[in-house]
Amino acid sequence: MSATSILTSKHTITALIVTPILAIIAYFGVDRMVSERPHKAEAGAVYKLAAMSKCRYQSGECTLKNGNFALTLRPEFRSEHVIKLRLESAFPLQGAKISIAPDSAVDYPPMDMEAESADGKVWLIRTSVPATEAPQLRVVATADGAQYFGQTGLEFTVYQTSFERDFRGGQQ
Repeated sequence: MSATSILTSKHTITALIVTPILAIIAYFGVDRMVSERPHKAEAGAVYKLAAMSKCRYQSGECTLKNGNFALTLRPEFRSEHVIKLRLESAFPLQGAKISIAPDSAVDYPPMDMEAESADGKVWLIRTSVPATEAPQLRVVATADGAQYFGQTGLEFTVYQTSFERDFRGGQQ
C-alpha cells in the first residue's frame, strides 16, 4: 500500500477529520463529568483556603483562596521579632484569627484580629514572630456563618526584588 493510496481513501480522510473532533469532545465531556460543581458556602460549614504562589516568595503579600472567596495578607511592619499584618477580604467578615507557630508540627492558640473598617473587610493584628527558620501562619476567618482556614509560611512578609525599587503601588 503506498502513501497516495492511503490519502485517497475516503475512509482514511474521514477518520483524520473526525478523530481530533471526537478527542476534543471527549476531553471536555470527561472534565464536565468528574469536576466538582461550584456551590454556595453554607453556614456552619468549614472550607480550606489554598495559598497562592505569592505566599511562597518574598513578594510582600499573600492570597489565600477558595473559589471566589479570597483573603489577602500584607505586612505593614516587620522586624526580627514583631509583625503587623493587614488582612483584606472582598466579603465582610464576622471575625478573623491568626496563629504564628514555630513550625507546622506545633499548635499555637489563635489570636483575634481587630477590625479596622466598619464593613468588616479590613483586619489588623500586631504580634510576635517565633525566632525559627520556618514559622507557619495559620488563618481562620468567619463570613456568613461559614469558616475558612488556611496555612502558609511567612516568606511573603519580606519584600525583596533584584532591582533597587519597590514595585508595590508605585512606591520608591
